[in-house]
Amino acid sequence: MSTRPHAQPIPLRLGALAPAWLPARVEARLLAGLSLIQGDWRRCDVIQTAWAAWIEVPQVGALALAVEGLGGAAVAVSAARALGGRPALAPIAGSAEPLSWVSAWRSQDARVSLGASAEARARLWAREVPAPRDWPKVLHGAELAVTVEVGRATVPLATVDGLQVGAVLRLGPRGQGFSLRVEGTTTHQVLPVRRGDRLGCRVMDGPA
Repeated sequence: MSTRPHAQPIPLRLGALAPAWLPARVEARLLAGLSLIQGDWRRCDVIQTAWAAWIEVPQVGALALAVEGLGGAAVAVSAARALGGRPALAPIAGSAEPLSWVSAWRSQDARVSLGASAEARARLWAREVPAPRDWPKVLHGAELAVTVEVGRATVPLATVDGLQVGAVLRLGPRGQGFSLRVEGTTTHQVLPVRRGDRLGCRVMDGPA
């Protein structure tokens, strides 16, 4: 892909280093794709640059891409994949809008910049970030680490250092039972059960 700039200069809002104008998970996808082309990428200052390509993203609009020190075609394809769009060298619908938002990333001597109009940025965020009414549905899909704690005790370092096969550690009183811990926080008392060849636990307190 040619890196020839478009004939008409595009007004930029230069400066802001952090945060990037992209939603975090979109930026993560973009940088993961770029890392397959070259090394690790870090956000850097935005400078005046020539725009080499456009990314047409459905329901979002045209985003501008600038590439320095790397092959523009490979970067454009990778960026388009991360953004869910397609690359184009020629201006596309919406590409004449002023780029109110620009972020840049650097890896060694290479630099990639991505710009968007205020409208395209708003549409991308609306697509990637759920509306407040949808937050419960999104949170209910979050996966949490759940563990069952048999008991706990505080022992000297020398005891831990001397542990061998067959050693027995004395834990808390037997009446304390087993605790269910969610992301490190105790939430319920439980009893161990077996279901076929799998171990499990039965919650013994809280709502029936």
